[in-house]
Amino acid sequence: MASVGQFCRASIPGAFVFTAVLSSLGVSTASAAPLGLVGQLTNRYSDNMTRVPSDETSDVETRISLGINHQSDPDVCNARTVGEVAYSRWDKDSYDPEFTADLDFAGDCQVTERLIWQLSDSIRNVEQNSRFANTPDNTTRKNILRTGPIYSLRLSSADRLELSAQYEDTDYSESTEIDSERINGSVWLSRDFSPTLNAGVRYFKEAADLDTQEDIDRSSLNLTVEKSWNVSNLQGSIGYMEYESRRFGTEFKNDGIVGDLRYEREISASSLFYLSASRELTDQTSDYDVRIGDLVFNLRETTGIDVVSFRAGLRNEYSTQSSLDILFFYNQTDYSQTDSEENSIGLRGTYRRPISPRFDGFVDGSIESLQYEPESRDDLLFDAEVGLSYRMARRLRVLGSYGFSKRTSDFDPVEYDENWVEVGLSYEFR
Repeated sequence: MASVGQFCRASIPGAFVFTAVLSSLGVSTASAAPLGLVGQLTNRYSDNMTRVPSDETSDVETRISLGINHQSDPDVCNARTVGEVAYSRWDKDSYDPEFTADLDFAGDCQVTERLIWQLSDSIRNVEQNSRFANTPDNTTRKNILRTGPIYSLRLSSADRLELSAQYEDTDYSESTEIDSERINGSVWLSRDFSPTLNAGVRYFKEAADLDTQEDIDRSSLNLTVEKSWNVSNLQGSIGYMEYESRRFGTEFKNDGIVGDLRYEREISASSLFYLSASRELTDQTSDYDVRIGDLVFNLRETTGIDVVSFRAGLRNEYSTQSSLDILFFYNQTDYSQTDSEENSIGLRGTYRRPISPRFDGFVDGSIESLQYEPESRDDLLFDAEVGLSYRMARRLRVLGSYGFSKRTSDFDPVEYDENWVEVGLSYEFR
């Protein structure tokens, strides 16, 4: 699908397009803060690189990556870029050499006192189908470009009206995947009932055009609320959504209660508990999986998805400069136009600790249970990793880690066991 979004990505990076457009409007951009760059060169040996149940093949993956972290100075225009780009190749050609990316750019400019223009771009390597092993042959690059204005108007000291519009383009690197363009808009009326309580009503309308000649319309009406306390904060919405798709004269309709909830509480000065939940009627080309994180859309399924997600986590930083992150997650994905359903529930944890002035260590692990219908299939995924880093110089580190991955299933061809060892160097350019 030829689109404005694809032209922008092919010709000029989104951040520079954003700057050029605003400059033409006579709006000055922010001066840049120092750019953070971290380069890594690693070699990873695996005894089952292709993650197969039998006739395992060992291989070595060589990976070169560049991490980016940049925040512009506060000004009329603001921008943030964070993420990593990488190139990998395999000694025994287990996979073709590939570029990968995990990048986010977000920018906004105050065009007038009440008008803000926003632009963002998210790039992820996503799984194509969670029913099979997460390998380079089962991943694709997903690029989501969004841009549009937000207009805010104070109706009174307590009442506020916000109008927004957005163009969004989703492009997959694989030609077999479905790309899309969509335009959406919203009207949000809210009121400050107190310094700590805000509530309102929001109407949302969206029209999407997929390159399969399918058109999708979504509309919703939600009640919104935001409440804060001394050490906690609650944000959420609940409402009703209608979903309609059309392709070659065939129509599909769905509707239901939708909403989202986010709660955070500071347990202490060094501990944070958070909880989030949401339900949405959407499709595979939306940004929902990128926003949620631990969620895989089956890109081989038809469009029309009813998805429910839940997250609960704890972040703790100790006086020893060590940290602990624990996350519990649950996803329920119903492909509404078929009888296919995917459910996942899991737990993930990471512990980091300085061992000495030059040595740092970490332990990372996760366990996830997956259920697939109509196959009545149950899978179990387990991953564990332990690693060390040694600071040779102010900007140079030596890295080393060992990991283990295992999948069990009612469907024998997807089971595997993998052990791997990784060593490398990391250098902070700035």
